[in-house]
Amino acid sequence: MLDNLCDRLGELTIEYVKNESMSRYTTFKIGGNADVLVKIKSNEQLRQVLSLAKQFDTPYFILGKGSNLLVSDKGIEGIVIKLDGLDYIEINGNSVVCGAGASLRALCIAVQKASLTGLEFAYGIPGAVGGALYMNAGAYGGEMKDVVVRVNHIDKKGNSGSFS
Repeated sequence: MLDNLCDRLGELTIEYVKNESMSRYTTFKIGGNADVLVKIKSNEQLRQVLSLAKQFDTPYFILGKGSNLLVSDKGIEGIVIKLDGLDYIEINGNSVVCGAGASLRALCIAVQKASLTGLEFAYGIPGAVGGALYMNAGAYGGEMKDVVVRVNHIDKKGNSGSFS
């Protein structure tokens, strides 16, 4: 079944690696292999991979920056989705738009350089923006919910939406 899934990934020109060691993608540098590691370059590719996971009844795991992630020596069954191409950060005046794969540290540096405030609490938190939003990361009295105005998302079915 994974071979058929990988054939479809190839047809869609989505970058993937079979039996990839997860130790290369975690800060602790440990862990077994992922059956398939997919490197997403766009929201459309993410939709396609989620659709394929559903079609082939294959479990998936979305990987951010791999910080504080322990992967068993047995590895990860199914698809690991790495948000490589969703790491953009765009600042326009007082508005910031970034992808879920962006480093939280890089976001903090970018807003500081733009003379914006509010994310100071997040500078030392490792990981990606998507994970920080998902778990409402916070420190020193600040939390992501305090600074986020709107989140655009893609659900498990590949549908887009947003919430404020």
